[in-house]
Amino acid sequence: MIFTVMELTALGFIAGIPVQGEYELESPLITEDNAEHHYFPESPF
Repeated sequence: MIFTVMELTALGFIAGIPVQGEYELESPLITEDNAEHHYFPESPF
């Protein structure tokens, strides 16, 4: 999803294509109860 937003923004600047609208990017709430589902020990981040 972030790729779509970045691509549309780039097209707006480079090609002069008018871009309108709102994009909502989902971001999960990580708590102690669900942290194990979001922990990846091999991840560089």
